[in-house]
Order: sequence, then structure tokens, then C-alpha cells
Amino acid sequence: MVSITVGQFIADVAEELEVTDSTQPVAANGTGGSLTPYEQASMIRRLQRLIDSSNVQRPQIFAERMDLLTLTANTQVYLIGIDPNGVNTANFPIPRPTKIDRANLLLSPTVRIPVDILSFKQWAAIRYQQIASPPRGIYYDNGFGGAFEGAGLVNTNGTAVTWVSGAFFSQQMVGQPFSILDISYPVIAVANNGTALTLAAPGAGVQVAVPWSGAQTGFSQLYCYPIPDQPYGLELYSMSQNGNVAQVSDYINYPPGYADFWLYSMVVRCSRMFGRAASPEHIELLRKATETIGSANCVSPEISSDVALVPNDSGLYNWLSGTSDLD
Repeated sequence: MVSITVGQFIADVAEELEVTDSTQPVAANGTGGSLTPYEQASMIRRLQRLIDSSNVQRPQIFAERMDLLTLTANTQVYLIGIDPNGVNTANFPIPRPTKIDRANLLLSPTVRIPVDILSFKQWAAIRYQQIASPPRGIYYDNGFGGAFEGAGLVNTNGTAVTWVSGAFFSQQMVGQPFSILDISYPVIAVANNGTALTLAAPGAGVQVAVPWSGAQTGFSQLYCYPIPDQPYGLELYSMSQNGNVAQVSDYINYPPGYADFWLYSMVVRCSRMFGRAASPEHIELLRKATETIGSANCVSPEISSDVALVPNDSGLYNWLSGTSDLD
């Protein structure tokens, strides 16, 4: 496994593109040598977008995660995810799954049964959802909360809210949940250049300099069918996202085989910002690296015949030639 700072990494990318000064090597603190602060920041943003796009492509995900959650009796819908502002807390405060591949219900600590992953159409087709028993299926809406992020302090008086500190209010907040002291209220208007807003209904009371946050950004919803009648355990298996980076001093700890993939992906992404073009050699190295991690992360499916049709000890059957490896 290779471990490298972000600063060293983007310096390597610049070296591949022949835009760094070899007389100014990477500094001891991991900054990118002769790269300007603007160039470093721009390359980090490109790296963040590369990681983000990789997190939804199964061939580029090197591991799956398993989360053991506890359902609540008589509760059908659960928020899942982590609020980046650290204000709201979901029912299941784990990293928001990009995709749930498998799930098991724990009837007891030693008895597990598979749970179906329902599609949007399957969930919508259930006519009687208010039934309580051990869940047989779950629907994950893959949502991502509201269309904005915000947090800070506000003064409240009934339906009136005035800004004190933190992010300013935006018109995107109209119709979205606005949380004050962890209680959500719908917003109907934003005024005074983002320093005042009106809630749809009173309830916040008179409060001075209390914390607020915008929509529950980063949260998805998980639906159970039937509704759990007991606090069962629920195992979720999902893709483990690649960790993101923020500054030159952050460390990148590559899984085996990933160093070339990140490097040559970034060479292609950063070539235009330096007025360069990725060479055919770079593109070929990226193709090989992409194939390498894809073959490691996506195991070929097993193809077999029904045991009733194949004699015992007949070996592996080749459908193209009509023979087995023992013929």
C-alpha cells in the first residue's frame, strides 16, 4: 500500500505533465513544490471530483461495508446519513450508502434471514403498508436531503427568525425544513437580503442566539415493509466510499493497485488547466490501471448448470465446445 500527502501527489501529477520546476522539489510539509496556491487548490478540486465520480462506479470501489443497525418497534421510516454541519442527527448516523446491495434481518443474535431490496416501483405497488411483523423488504430512496446547506445562530419570536451568525438564509430555503434547536419548521419566506425569514407556523418561541441548520442535507430515507413489530437488528451491505481530501497536508492511503489509477486519472483531468494534452502513453497507462482495479473489484459471475442435469464429478462444462475439462 502506498501512502502519500495530497501535496506530493499533485506535484507528481504536475511532473508527469512537465509543468513543475525540478529545482524546487516538494517541500517537507507536503506542499506541491513550485505549484502556485491557486494551482494547488484547483488540482485538489479536480481530485475531489474524481473521488466523487469514483464513488458511484462499482469497478472503482475496493470494499463493501457492513453496518449493524437497530430498528425501532412500530417505526417504518428512518433517516440515514451524516449531517455535514453536525447539527441534525439521523436515526442511523452512518455514512450515506451510495447503494445498498444486500440486507439481513436478525430475528435473534443467531438467526438471520435475507431481506429483499425493493425498487421504487415495488415499494409504490404495496397497497397495505401499515402492517406490523418482521420486515421482509426495505426500500432505500437514495435521497440527499435539501438543496442547500446552512448553519449558525438565530433569534426567534413565533414565526419570525432573524440572522445572528453563520451562513445567510437563501431563497432556496422556501418550502424546505428549517431546524431550530433540532426541531424542524417549514419556511414560507426569506427577506432582508437573507437576514430574516418567516416560518409557516409558530412554535419556535422566543429564543436568543440559538443554533439553526438548513434542510437535512446528506440524509436519505430507509423504509421497512412490513413495519417492524420489535427492535430487530438490520444488517446493511453497501459500497464503501473512497475517502475525500481537503488540503495538501491530507494523506492518501491507496489500496493495493490504486496508485496508478489516481495518478493517470488526474494527469488527464489536469492537462487542460496547464495548456497540455495527455500523451497517448498516459492514456494507455490509465486504461491499464482502470482495468486492473475493475477486475479486482468486480468478480466474474459463476456460471453453472442445474445439478439434476449434470452428473456428479463431471467437471467444468464448456458451453462453446460441448465438453468438460475432464473429457
